[in-house]
Amino acid sequence: MWGSLVLVRIAVCARSSHPVIVRGLRGKSAGGVNLHFYPAAEQLSVPVSHNPELSKNLILANGVVPKLTNFSTVRIAPGKSVAPHSHRDMYEIFWVSEGAANALVASRLLVLTAGDCLVVEPGEDHQIKNCGAQDLVFVYFGIAV
Repeated sequence: MWGSLVLVRIAVCARSSHPVIVRGLRGKSAGGVNLHFYPAAEQLSVPVSHNPELSKNLILANGVVPKLTNFSTVRIAPGKSVAPHSHRDMYEIFWVSEGAANALVASRLLVLTAGDCLVVEPGEDHQIKNCGAQDLVFVYFGIAV
């Protein structure tokens, strides 16, 4: 979904007088502003640290943007979950794009569906489980404190 939004933007720029963004471009733009472009082909699939059976699409890793610890997507099959855990050093934000989940946050059960956003504060125990019949897909990122 996000990749297609970027590609539409590039196509619009290609038809205008704006410079075209090329694959894998890093560094300074013509205006001297830092430019980071990460095409889908360069994004890594890595294990989810709290459940190595699952893999996430790591869009941006720690260190690319100040205070951003990661920016990722994950797809979880029905009945699968991310083990209970907490992060003392970051907020974690989840946005559900497909499916449904049970989220247990600080002993409170929440039901999340497509379009819902959940913010987990530093130190809060949390777990997310796919409670639906289809894959659960969500975007998530961490903000260091």
